[in-house]
Amino acid sequence: MKLNEEKMPFDTVLRMACVDALNWLKWSKTRDAEKGRNMPKSLLQELMRIGDKKETITAFDSAADFERRKAEIIGGNRNADIR
Repeated sequence: MKLNEEKMPFDTVLRMACVDALNWLKWSKTRDAEKGRNMPKSLLQELMRIGDKKETITAFDSAADFERRKAEIIGGNRNADIR
């Protein structure tokens, strides 16, 4: 989870997606749905803040730089001499 910067486990995400689908199905049978208003908010999007995150691409000059950054992310020794 840490390497992918995931905020919650996959099974939780899957459950939230199911709740969102059920909420949408329930809403789709209402008069509001006929007029396209008051659509329920996605709980999954709210909790994960999907759309707010700007993706950044990181490039490394060498494999050693990559390994150093990987060690920082997973909690390894930040000052380790990786060769």
